[in-house]
Amino acid sequence: MATAPKKTTVPKTTAVTKAKASLPMPADAAERMRADIEAMKAKLAAPGGDGIQVTQSKEFKLPDGSKVDSFKGIIVDFVSFNAYYEGAYNPDNVVPPNCFAIGTVKNDDLVPSDSAPDRQDEECGSCKGCWANAFKSADNGKGKACKQSIRLAVLLEDGELHRLGISSTGLTAFGAYVRDVAGSLGSAPYGVMTTFVFDDKFDYPSVRCVDPVTLNDDQLAYVFSKRDDALAMLMVEPDVSEFQAKVVDARNKPKGRAAAATSKAPAGRRKAA
Repeated sequence: MATAPKKTTVPKTTAVTKAKASLPMPADAAERMRADIEAMKAKLAAPGGDGIQVTQSKEFKLPDGSKVDSFKGIIVDFVSFNAYYEGAYNPDNVVPPNCFAIGTVKNDDLVPSDSAPDRQDEECGSCKGCWANAFKSADNGKGKACKQSIRLAVLLEDGELHRLGISSTGLTAFGAYVRDVAGSLGSAPYGVMTTFVFDDKFDYPSVRCVDPVTLNDDQLAYVFSKRDDALAMLMVEPDVSEFQAKVVDARNKPKGRAAAATSKAPAGRRKAA
């Protein structure tokens, strides 16, 4: 059974406090917090390169290169992110997505970006009704071909913002955490210090947020000063400039004698011309 968050205070010795302790608290901070809580609820699914990287060995690789199994930070903001790749992931050859969507609503309510080189939503006009958003549409016949995730803008104790991704296996748990913080502490995620860990129940890395600790006024003032920067960072779209070379050209390139004799396309519903 989940333990209710403890309403304690982060020690005033953190680097976040030292960075901008003299920043004034916005006069409408409480009102903005309430509005943001409601807005964030709308982003959450129903219960049920750079930045901070997650390794297959269940470690967080921090921006300074160090690896840890847990760390503390402040979730300044978050957005939903969907991405469809026609091929299997290859860490030695990272390619742009065929189709993607980013926004401040639930994953199912997103609409693919006009910048996506191979939009998959022609028949429905949104992610919700897209073929790639259906279960068993993935090549392995189980999950979704389009991968849903959440991007977090995390403020570390060095006072800098860094991006962290929550994969599809962590979406429900993340939604529960945000609701718990709002209900028990009356706070948005940016009003608490969060500890990031991995779920021990899984062999693969699935990120969890735990142990929220209420920020003091100086820390919260600094967080408010970073809100615009956080959203701007999260809304940056993937670089798809190499889609033609890395995906289309590679797809059409003959592969051996058998491949040269056939024009069979890779798995997937529709491919870019």
